[in-house]
Amino acid sequence: VLEWVLRWRESLNIPHTSDALGVRPEDIPTLARAAAQDPSNGGNPPPLQETEYIALFENSLKGRLD
Repeated sequence: VLEWVLRWRESLNIPHTSDALGVRPEDIPTLARAAAQDPSNGGNPPPLQETEYIALFENSLKGRLD
């Protein structure tokens, strides 16, 4: 499934890293705080904490999928 998603993303010209979208390392704390406080976070199985969002955003900057 991952390979299919990666090919689909590429066909749509969606960048592999969030820095290609203009996200900077200094943006991560603000993004993580906002994501953790967003009401939709409660729908995540399980809801993520701010520190987990920081790791997610750091991975997205580098294009890490693990």
